[in-house]
Amino acid sequence: MIFLRRLVPFSFSPRISSLISPFSTMSSASFDVSKFKKLLNTSHVGRQFIYEEKVESTMQIGEEIIKTANNPELVHGYSVLGEEQTKGRGRRGRSWKSSASGNIYFTFVWTKNVTQSTDMKFFEEAKKLNVAVSVATVHACGENVSCGVKWPNDVWTNDGKKLSGMIVNVFPKQGCVVGLGINVNEIFEHGVSITDDAKTATSVIPSSIAMETGGEVCRESVLATFCNHLERLMSLTFSEILDEYNDMDIMKRQSVHVYQKSVGEEEDGDYDAEACGILPDGSYQVKKLGSGDTVNLQVEEVSIRPST
Repeated sequence: MIFLRRLVPFSFSPRISSLISPFSTMSSASFDVSKFKKLLNTSHVGRQFIYEEKVESTMQIGEEIIKTANNPELVHGYSVLGEEQTKGRGRRGRSWKSSASGNIYFTFVWTKNVTQSTDMKFFEEAKKLNVAVSVATVHACGENVSCGVKWPNDVWTNDGKKLSGMIVNVFPKQGCVVGLGINVNEIFEHGVSITDDAKTATSVIPSSIAMETGGEVCRESVLATFCNHLERLMSLTFSEILDEYNDMDIMKRQSVHVYQKSVGEEEDGDYDAEACGILPDGSYQVKKLGSGDTVNLQVEEVSIRPST
């Protein structure tokens, strides 16, 4: 089993035409779309681009695009960047406000095409995409910072601070909508949580690329690097992508605590284990400490954190 959420299709009000408009005049602090596009070497991702100063959620816009397109293939790679989100989305339906702090709040559309004529072919493509997004994010952050993948959908520094999170929503008839948040230039106070979820408030300390490097970072370069690597990875076999993922897995061979629900909310079924790594079906294998039993974790069922 893979760790993708299948969503019930839904519709939005028809406002796409108002979104696809010339970009507004940008201040020096705004994302420079022109500079970003000059750094791209992609065929699709990032080529069609919506830039907004403030949105409820870039995922909402991406889902509207894929659902209302007459020909989904024509919006393949369509991308949305918001300077600020008031209703950002995360795993397990979590939401948070993403402030205008020089970060990347980004969504792109990956559509089902004619070569994926069966549900199984599309299923395999979606599985590749889910893993490739994590790997591409490490490449984007890792040009400046030592970091890796923390299963299932985070990028952490090597000393355990969160830089990025992502989500892949699947629409079987149209394709996938991917949301990505990268802390680039925000400065967090010590101990501040990266989410508004009280249950996870002390589970991980956030950081940003700027905090790790000690200087302002070019967001256009970070995002272009992500897009370029994403398309490169999607041209590989799933096995080749997994090889890169495994090289970047910062949990592998580490002692972890497996939570059946939210991190910090202890359940009787929680346990300590050794992280063994991702499997070809996208699940994550751990070995229970003590008994030595192996368990294959599914993303919607559990969370893992380093043991304390």
